[in-house]
Order: sequence, then structure tokens, then C-alpha cells
Amino acid sequence: MPTPINQKLGVVEDMHLVTAFSYLLYRIYEWQVKSYGEKNNPRLVTILTSSLFLFFNLLTVLLVVKALTGYKPSIYSGYALIGALIISLIIYLSFFYDDRFRAVIDKFASETITERKRRTRWCWVYVIATHAVFLASASLWARP
Repeated sequence: MPTPINQKLGVVEDMHLVTAFSYLLYRIYEWQVKSYGEKNNPRLVTILTSSLFLFFNLLTVLLVVKALTGYKPSIYSGYALIGALIISLIIYLSFFYDDRFRAVIDKFASETITERKRRTRWCWVYVIATHAVFLASASLWARP
């Protein structure tokens, strides 16, 4: 049963964090397949794109911690690259390894137009908010 806030916001009741992330992966994958077909390896593009979003989220948390505490952690480019690769590996193992993504496709392929519009709207909110909050918090990094 959806909570009153979910009803008010129009959020589908099964949109928990993992389900929401699965849907984001599904939308990125479907967009890649429709735009370029299988020739551009849509699974790899989906993994890298979603990893980038999560990496921005983690960097935003670090920037906010720096702003609140004044502690400026050292982030070496090698560590950042390793972190991004670990995020990509986790996404791959969780959603794509052993053809697990087929279950995600099957789950969302039969959605109604209303569900697709609502879920896609929330995906865009997440994508835009991720970039906007990251860029806004990046100005905190340069401050002494």
C-alpha cells in the first residue's frame, strides 16, 4: 500500500532504492539499444553511465562533509579511478553478471505508458539533481 506522500508525489509503490536504480539502468539500456542497437555495447554504456552517477553522488557526500567539518580529504586520481572501477564492478556483478539483467528487462518491459512516464520523470529528476548538486557542492572544494 503506498504511503500518502507516495500517492501525492505519484511514486509507484514498488519504487524502493534498488528498484529505482534498476529502473534507471533499464532506461539507460533501452535508450542505448533504441538509439544505437547492440553494436555499441549498451550494457557497458549502462554500467559506465550509472557508475558515473554514483561516483558523483559519493563525491558530493565528500564535498558536503568537507563543508560541514572543514576536513579536506586527499583524493588522489589513482584512488578515484580505483573507486570508480569498484563501483562499476559492483554494478556489473549485481545486475549484469550471469545475464541477471534479463530479469530487470522482463520486470519493466510490460509497464504501462503512465508508469513509464512517471518513472522516467523520476529518472530525469535524479539525473539532473545529481549533476546540479554535484556542481553546486564542487564550489565548496576550492574554499579554504
